[in-house]
Amino acid sequence: MRRAAACWLGLLGVAARQALAAQALAAQVPGGRCVLVFDNTPTTRLTSVMTPSRRYNSFIGGGVRGRCEGQDVTIKSDSAEFYEDSNVLYLLGTVRYREPRANLDARRLTYYLGDERLFAEGDVLVTMPSGTTMRGPVMEYFRAVPGVRRESRLVASQRSRTRLVERDTAAAPRDTVARADTVLVIADRTVSVNDSLVFLGGNVEIERTDLKATSDSAFLDSGREFGQLVRRASVKGTGKQAFTLDSRLIDLFSKERVLTRVVAKDSAHAVSQDLDLTADTIHLDVDSSRIERARAWGPTRAVAVSPERRITADSLDVRMPGQQVREVHAMGTAHAEMQPDSARVKSSERDWVKGDTLVALFDTLARTDTSRQPRLRQMVATGRASSFYQVAARGDTARGPRPPAINYVRGRIITVAMDSAEVRQVTVIDKATGVYLEPDTTARAGPSAPPRAGGADAPRGARPPARPAPASAPSRPGSSR
Repeated sequence: MRRAAACWLGLLGVAARQALAAQALAAQVPGGRCVLVFDNTPTTRLTSVMTPSRRYNSFIGGGVRGRCEGQDVTIKSDSAEFYEDSNVLYLLGTVRYREPRANLDARRLTYYLGDERLFAEGDVLVTMPSGTTMRGPVMEYFRAVPGVRRESRLVASQRSRTRLVERDTAAAPRDTVARADTVLVIADRTVSVNDSLVFLGGNVEIERTDLKATSDSAFLDSGREFGQLVRRASVKGTGKQAFTLDSRLIDLFSKERVLTRVVAKDSAHAVSQDLDLTADTIHLDVDSSRIERARAWGPTRAVAVSPERRITADSLDVRMPGQQVREVHAMGTAHAEMQPDSARVKSSERDWVKGDTLVALFDTLARTDTSRQPRLRQMVATGRASSFYQVAARGDTARGPRPPAINYVRGRIITVAMDSAEVRQVTVIDKATGVYLEPDTTARAGPSAPPRAGGADAPRGARPPARPAPASAPSRPGSSR
C-alpha cells in the first residue's frame, strides 16, 4: 500500500493524494477499473500544476512507463499529460498499450479513465488474442470492466483494414495461423465486440480464400461462422469455376472455415458458366468454391436463362455437381422455352414445353469443352402438359433455312427427347391430343397436296406425310400414345 502511494506522490507531488490512492487500490480487483501507477525512470521529467479545485495537472516527459495496479495492463509512450479534474490521460509519441484482451499501438492515445475508454490516433494497430488485427487512422477501445461494461468493444470510425483470424480451440498459436484461416475486411466503419462479432458499414469489402464480397453494410460472427451482407450485396466465388451472386441481402454460412451455403434474399441473381438464375430468394450449396445445387423461389417466380433456353416456374431446383448443370426441376406452372435449330428452321418463335412440373436433363458426361453450355438431353412435363415445337418442313433445303412445320400436343405427361439442340421425338401419355401443320409450299414448288393436320383422332398423334429422310435424321418428328 505504501509503495502504491509513493508512486502517486512521485507523480503528483502531493501528500494528500496518498489516502485517496490507497482507498482506490483497496477497492480494485483484477480486471476492474484502472488505478494508474507510474514508475519513474532515470530520464523521466515531471511537472505538476495545482488547479483552483486543488487538483493537479501533471506533465511527464523523457519516457513514460505506467500500469494499472493489480492488473496485467501496461502503458508506454514518449510523453504524457494527466488532468486530474477530468480524469483524462493523454499519451503522445510511440504509444504502446498492452492488456490480455488487446494490444494497441498508435502515435497518440487518450485514456478516459472515468468510462474506461481509449481513443487512439495515427497509424493505429490493434491485435486481439485470436490473432485478429485491425489497422486504421482512428480507433476507440472500450475496456471490459465490471460495473462499466461486460464486453470489450473496438470501434474504427474511419476506413480501416481488419484481418480476422478464424480458428477453433485446437488451432495453432497465432504466429503459425495460416492465411487460409483469415478473412480480410475493409470498411468505412468497423465495430468489433469481444473479438467475435464484427459490424461493418460503408463500402464493405470482404476477401477470403474462397470468395470476395461487397455490400453497403455487413455483420460477421466468427463463433457461429455466419456472415450477412446488407444492401447492394454481391458474392463472387474465386474457385476455378467462378460464380457471382447479387442481392439486397445475402447470408453466408461456413463450417470449419469453409463456405458451405449462400442464401440471397430479395432480388437475387446468380450467374455461373452454366447458370443464370433470377428469383426473390436463391439458396446455393457450395463445395470447394463451386456450386453443387441451386434452389430459387419467390412471388415473382424463378427464372433460369441461357442462350439456348429459358425456364420459368414458381420454384426451381438446379442439380449441378461440380458446378455443371445436370438436372433442373421446375415446380409450379413450369414453362421452358428453347431456341429451334437455326441451321434448318427460319422462325422468330421459340419452341416451348409447359406443365405443372417440369424436369430438364442435361448431358454433361459428353461435354468435353468446358467453355460450352451443357446439352439438353430430355424434358419431361407432368400435369396439364403441352408442347409446341418446330421442325424442318419437307422439301429442298439447299437454299437455306425455310419456314418450319409446327407440332403442338397436349397430355398428362409429355417427354421431349433432344438431339444436338433439335427435337428428336415427343411422347405423350394419357389424354393425348395435338396438331401438326406444314407451311404452304405451293408458291415455290407449284401445285401440291394441301398441308395435313392431325387431331386427337389421328393414330399415334399428329404426324406429317411420309417422306424420304436422310440416314441421320429421326424416323419421325413426333409421336404420342
